[in-house]
Amino acid sequence: MQTKIQPAQWLPVIVQEATLPEVIPIAIKLNGITFDCQPGFDEDTLTKILQVVQHHVQ
Repeated sequence: MQTKIQPAQWLPVIVQEATLPEVIPIAIKLNGITFDCQPGFDEDTLTKILQVVQHHVQ
């Protein structure tokens, strides 16, 4: 008994380059508190928050 071998059928493969987001969110960890800063966060508000935390930690 002979097995008939079928020719291989090739499928197209599309390779895409991995892209990173233009702006990456950051997390600031300070004395057990984590501040998550998403793209577009308000720098003045973050500065005020960090000043308050620094004042109460000292």
